[in-house]
Amino acid sequence: MSYKKVLFTGNSLLLGMFGCYGMCSTDPENDYCYHVSGILLEREPDCEIRKHSISRFEQSESAEDFEAWFETISPKLTPDLDLISFQLLDNVNDEARQAAFRYNFPELLRRAKERCPKARIVWIYGWYMQPAVFDFALKTAESFGIETIDIRSAHTKENESYAGQVSLNAEGEEIVVDREWITHPGNRGMRVIADIIIERLFKD
Repeated sequence: MSYKKVLFTGNSLLLGMFGCYGMCSTDPENDYCYHVSGILLEREPDCEIRKHSISRFEQSESAEDFEAWFETISPKLTPDLDLISFQLLDNVNDEARQAAFRYNFPELLRRAKERCPKARIVWIYGWYMQPAVFDFALKTAESFGIETIDIRSAHTKENESYAGQVSLNAEGEEIVVDREWITHPGNRGMRVIADIIIERLFKD
């Protein structure tokens, strides 16, 4: 299966390093999106691949917050999309966000299905789990016919980053990553996540 127009949306695992690439890979060519994009381009050299941050969606505490974020992604939700990847849930981590999520997540999926009728839509979850809303999120995705990709098995200690890891900042300069970041996937973890996604997207 090939795709000509693809939209990746995600949180820090997609764009956490200065809005450029996934936290905590060492550089833009070692995160999960880069690896998956390589297969997409191998199968369809003219594939147009775009990325968009979903962190503000996860952090929304009201319908108004959701609408403000949705304005930023709305221009990218076009009828010609072939694939949309929603990588989210990790930051829906307090009561206010979880209450808003119960309205916002179904509304996001409804609009995505409506605006992008031919797109294959997948929801990637599980690096960080949020038990308070996970069952709701899973049932909601299933009710909209959204495919789910479970990456929980990728989150092992050896697949995390580590203290003292060196990565590149937005200017391409080497920095030592913040210790608060290092439970994110390192290069090995990103590769494992990518392999899970690739197997699901191209299993046929």
